[in-house]
Amino acid sequence: MKNRVMSALLAGSLVWGAFSVSVAQGALNDAGQEAEERSSSSSRKSIVKPNVKFSLPGNRDPMLSPDDILLLKHREKVRMQAEEADRRRREEEEKRRLAEEEKRRQWELMLIKDPTVLVRNQIRIDGLIDKEVLIGGKLYTVGNTYKGAKIVKVGADSVTFSYKGHKFVKKVKL
Repeated sequence: MKNRVMSALLAGSLVWGAFSVSVAQGALNDAGQEAEERSSSSSRKSIVKPNVKFSLPGNRDPMLSPDDILLLKHREKVRMQAEEADRRRREEEEKRRLAEEEKRRQWELMLIKDPTVLVRNQIRIDGLIDKEVLIGGKLYTVGNTYKGAKIVKVGADSVTFSYKGHKFVKKVKL
């Protein structure tokens, strides 16, 4: 019983396949005949058929209303403005980072060339008494150190310090 049903189904599908092929071939033959008739009739008579095409201006979707199109254009404009603002912000951040990096690099170079800068700005001489120096309310003499800088020489209105092998002179502020 099962074999009979299967063979009937198989035969039916073969018949249907043959029918669909013959219909497709018939449609092709009909199209070819129509083309021949048109060419022969156009040579006999010049019948002009109107060439009607439906097309919208531009490439817009016919399912969108003019308001939808306006809204889409506005959203695209806002998106582009946001992208541009983000790009400018990233550029500014990069410039700022590079400027800070360059400033740090210059500071490091200056410290390598002249390490006394760190201490020099912290020392403020209040006064001189003979060969003694008054700094921060305390008296120092030649050979003493203040914030890592050694007092080398006390002059009439200045003091010479030595810091990490470099010498610098600090004048008395009056």
